[in-house]
Amino acid sequence: KRGAEAKVTRILLLGGTGRIGTAAVVHLLQRIDGPLELVLAGRDTARGASAIQEVQSEVNQMTVRPRNEDVTLSFRQLDWTEPKALQSLLQKEALPF
Repeated sequence: KRGAEAKVTRILLLGGTGRIGTAAVVHLLQRIDGPLELVLAGRDTARGASAIQEVQSEVNQMTVRPRNEDVTLSFRQLDWTEPKALQSLLQKEALPF
């Protein structure tokens, strides 16, 4: 919408550091219009950093550009088998649950 501030789409991707997770992120980048905030979550911060770099590299190599350039991509350390840790992350990131 021109002239109005667009609503940011926020997505938390659990287990987002593996090949399927990074492929899902690239897929979302190709299909979602408007501002987008993607939060990858996983146990290993080193794998999280690698996943972010992998997605950025894939986006840079795309022949078809993402639907928008207003994208924030980040990683949060999380052991999703711990219900309180997941609830805390959802609250901290202001994601509805």
